[in-house]
Amino acid sequence: MRQWQRLGICVLAGVNTTRFARRSGVNPEVEVVPNDILCSAGYPLEGRSDVSDLFVTFSARTFDARVECEQVAAGRPWRLRLQLLPDGRCGVAVNGRPVVLVDGGQPPVGAIRIARYGASYNTRIGVGRVRVFEGVLPDVDWTIVVR
Repeated sequence: MRQWQRLGICVLAGVNTTRFARRSGVNPEVEVVPNDILCSAGYPLEGRSDVSDLFVTFSARTFDARVECEQVAAGRPWRLRLQLLPDGRCGVAVNGRPVVLVDGGQPPVGAIRIARYGASYNTRIGVGRVRVFEGVLPDVDWTIVVR
């Protein structure tokens, strides 16, 4: 039986939220212009069969990252950290290990929003706790990222 799933999370700026108020409790699609994406990561890369491929999008550009993580390859639970740094860089860590840090171009200005999205076919997506915080927590050393 054919199965697939795709899951992502992103930090957005300039999102029009009036549709949320009009839908009264029903989840509408978020209209996102590519330049609104400050930092985004998802799994797996669309069209790729290798489960170790992760995608990172920032300021309408996409960066593909190969993630060496035993839990990802084995289909076991794993943690994704998406970090928007004050200078606009986008960082991604898997299980506390930084794997990508890319220049997003501009520091964030004004209100930002978090969006989680996903889809699946003949399978269920398991998403654990989502924690949102302001600032940069000290548990990931972003200075050691090589890409």
